Amino acid sequence: MRILVNPAAAGGRLGREWPRLEPRLREGGMDAPVIFTEAPGHATELAEEAVAGGVETVVVPPPSA
Repeated sequence: MRILVNPAAAGGRLGREWPRLEPRLREGGMDAPVIFTEAPGHATELAEEAVAGGVETVVVPPPSA
Protein backbone atom coordinates (compact mmCIF):
# COMPACT_ATOMS: atom_id res chain seq x y z
CA MET A 1 0.00 0.00 0.00
CA ARG A 2 1.05 3.58 -0.70
CA ILE A 3 -0.55 6.82 0.45
CA LEU A 4 -0.17 9.71 -2.00
CA VAL A 5 -0.75 13.18 -0.56
CA ASN A 6 -1.10 16.35 -2.59
CA PRO A 7 -0.06 19.05 -0.10
CA ALA A 8 -1.42 21.75 -2.44
CA ALA A 9 -4.93 20.27 -2.47
CA ALA A 10 -7.77 22.45 -1.22
CA GLY A 11 -5.63 25.56 -1.48
CA GLY A 12 -2.85 23.99 0.60
CA ARG A 13 -5.17 22.91 3.38
CA LEU A 14 -4.37 19.21 3.04
CA GLY A 15 -0.66 19.92 3.41
CA ARG A 16 -1.28 22.06 6.48
CA GLU A 17 -3.63 19.51 8.04
CA TRP A 18 -1.60 16.39 7.20
CA PRO A 19 0.49 16.47 10.43
CA ARG A 20 -2.80 16.23 12.35
CA LEU A 21 -4.38 13.62 10.06
CA GLU A 22 -1.49 11.18 9.67
CA PRO A 23 -1.35 10.12 13.34
CA ARG A 24 -5.07 9.35 13.20
CA LEU A 25 -4.47 7.03 10.25
CA ARG A 26 -1.60 5.33 12.07
CA GLU A 27 -3.74 4.88 15.19
CA GLY A 28 -6.37 3.27 12.98
CA GLY A 29 -3.84 0.72 11.77
CA MET A 30 -2.85 2.23 8.42
CA ASP A 31 0.87 1.62 8.29
CA ALA A 32 1.94 2.50 4.75
CA PRO A 33 4.56 4.78 3.22
CA VAL A 34 3.35 8.33 2.59
CA ILE A 35 4.61 10.11 -0.51
CA PHE A 36 3.91 13.79 -1.18
CA THR A 37 3.28 14.92 -4.72
CA GLU A 38 5.44 17.70 -6.08
CA ALA A 39 3.75 18.87 -9.29
CA PRO A 40 0.64 18.43 -11.42
CA GLY A 41 0.47 14.87 -12.73
CA HIS A 42 2.96 13.61 -10.16
CA ALA A 43 0.32 11.51 -8.34
CA THR A 44 -0.40 9.65 -11.57
CA GLU A 45 3.29 8.92 -12.06
CA LEU A 46 3.68 7.77 -8.46
CA ALA A 47 0.62 5.53 -8.68
CA GLU A 48 1.82 3.96 -11.94
CA GLU A 49 5.27 3.32 -10.44
CA ALA A 50 3.74 1.79 -7.31
CA VAL A 51 1.51 -0.57 -9.30
CA ALA A 52 4.37 -1.51 -11.62
CA GLY A 53 6.39 -2.32 -8.50
CA GLY A 54 3.73 -4.66 -7.17
CA VAL A 55 1.81 -2.35 -4.85
CA GLU A 56 -1.81 -3.47 -4.85
CA THR A 57 -3.42 -0.50 -3.11
CA VAL A 58 -2.84 3.21 -3.65
CA VAL A 59 -4.69 5.62 -1.35
CA VAL A 60 -5.20 9.27 -2.26
CA PRO A 61 -6.87 11.34 0.48
CA PRO A 62 -9.57 13.65 -0.84
CA PRO A 63 -8.77 17.38 -0.87
CA SER A 64 -11.40 17.96 1.80
CA ALA A 65 -9.85 15.43 4.21
